Amino acid sequence: MEPAAPGGLPGSEPKRPPATGWRRYIPTRERLNGSWLHRVFGERLFHPKVWHFERESTCLGLGIGVFIALTPTFGFQFLLATITCLALRVNLPIALAACLITNPLTAPVVYAAQYQLGLLLAPLPSPSEVDSYKGALRVLVLYGKPLIVGSLVSGGVLGLTSYAVARLCWQLISKLVHGHEKSHK
Repeated sequence: MEPAAPGGLPGSEPKRPPATGWRRYIPTRERLNGSWLHRVFGERLFHPKVWHFERESTCLGLGIGVFIALTPTFGFQFLLATITCLALRVNLPIALAACLITNPLTAPVVYAAQYQLGLLLAPLPSPSEVDSYKGALRVLVLYGKPLIVGSLVSGGVLGLTSYAVARLCWQLISKLVHGHEKSHK
């Protein structure tokens, strides 16, 4: 007969203490195992780089999250970030948190600024170019191009910038921590 695990039945795994703080929002392997996410994404869902906070994975997750947050995909950003992070095996919690840059309070301001940037980079088409379009398609052709151009440019620039700044901060903090440890030995 197997010895009982501390506080459990023979053969059972010891229970983890309940997560506190922000960790309680990150799903555990046990909760995800067998879920629809596991069935859709397979074992990529459990890759360590997707969940652990290591330099490259975390910095890439931040850059991807910022880029996706600044694209006009409001309502689909979490899905796009999840698919991208699982495909590239980068930090998913950081990417999802970065997607919250655009939320119901900030999205109108962000998208208006991106539209204005898009107008600078890709002016509105002439009326003769949109005469053949009617209704919603006309509005999309008329206003969609500046918004898409502005959002891709700002998303790309700010995504790359956030990646670079995160790497730099990680290096500086690592040097400070390791330098502090060496000085106390």
